[in-house]
Amino acid sequence: MQRVLDAAEELFGQQGFEQTSVAQIAAKAGCAVGTVYSRFRDKEALLHLLHQNLAQEAVLTAESALSALDPQLPIDQLARLMVDFLWSVYQQRPKLVLAVAIRVPDDAAIAERSERLLDDVAQRLGAFLARHQDLRLSDPQDCADFTLRLIFGAFHHRALHAGFRPERRSGAAFVEELSRAVAGYWRACG
Repeated sequence: MQRVLDAAEELFGQQGFEQTSVAQIAAKAGCAVGTVYSRFRDKEALLHLLHQNLAQEAVLTAESALSALDPQLPIDQLARLMVDFLWSVYQQRPKLVLAVAIRVPDDAAIAERSERLLDDVAQRLGAFLARHQDLRLSDPQDCADFTLRLIFGAFHHRALHAGFRPERRSGAAFVEELSRAVAGYWRACG
């Protein structure tokens, strides 16, 4: 089963969800198409399991990362560390994250799971931001929620448009600009 999941993730990442067939997944996994169908009713079921696993990993990663951050760090440094960390995590599986994001409007289960994930991480981030010595946030949860939507929206936009035009900013410059935007937003939330 793990070979099938790995093959599906790789192919969804390389050529997109819509362009990937179960036959291609089976060939990449080194098994028969019937073997895939014996475990999964279709490629949607594969995507759902991959998304579920990704969401579980994301919550654990966010929890670990936030517990390692010092709420005494200057706002600019904190924003940079957070955006840089999220970018590095996103870069590990950008096509899978994008494949899931594209399915949100058409798939209620993926949309609901994505919102639960965002809410969970926003709750943890909001609790952290509420403890920061220099931030006097009127609503830390709302600030955290919008912060994550801003960051992931920028990540998704960059990934969606990567094939249409060359990126003007390197990954490092992109992270730097987004970090400034996040720090400025946090200051404005007070």
